[in-house]
Amino acid sequence: MTELRKLIISNLPDQRKILEQAINETKQDIDPDLEDFHSSLMIESMDRAEGIYRIEEKKAFDRVIRMKYGNSLDKVDDWLVENFEELQKMFMSLFQSRKPRAGKTLHDLIAVILKNSGIPHNEVKNQFIINSTTKIACMRTIRERWLHISPLEGEKSLLYLVTQDEKIALGTIKEMRIRNIILVLPSDIKMHFYSESSDIITLDNLISKLNEIKQQNYF
Repeated sequence: MTELRKLIISNLPDQRKILEQAINETKQDIDPDLEDFHSSLMIESMDRAEGIYRIEEKKAFDRVIRMKYGNSLDKVDDWLVENFEELQKMFMSLFQSRKPRAGKTLHDLIAVILKNSGIPHNEVKNQFIINSTTKIACMRTIRERWLHISPLEGEKSLLYLVTQDEKIALGTIKEMRIRNIILVLPSDIKMHFYSESSDIITLDNLISKLNEIKQQNYF
């Protein structure tokens, strides 16, 4: 069954191509003059990319089964019955891989937004380095992992942490701010779950700040 899983994965399109397709389709549906354009692009592109990926998973499974058994429905039916429990495990494995994949998609999406916004940056250890005092990291959900990327004590840098997490405790948010981490969320999530927090900015706020930094560097 491990072999089957590898075959299915090898028949899937590259994740970045799926994201590119999702972004292009989403841009056609969003007014570029929207105040929260980047927030909307982030949420809808992420959702669309996941939907495309699931469709491609089904197509890849169908291709692999047909490669192995042709169009003989009797052989396929027999094989499905004989391997039902193993198939359950395989699909559970594919399902569990969606969480880390979503984190990678978020990172790649922010890379595209920075590029399309003309924000100069370097990428080092999964962080976007804007300048010596400004960095960006991405985590779909936060938990305790943010401590591993927190700026060192005495370090004069600010880390913007982009996330979709809807369940961050107020105490955690305040501790992050003390450690020079500013949470960045899509506008809808900020409005619905963190409307009273002044320590969180939207993705659109972040792009505006980065454009200001870019302009300052020109002069």
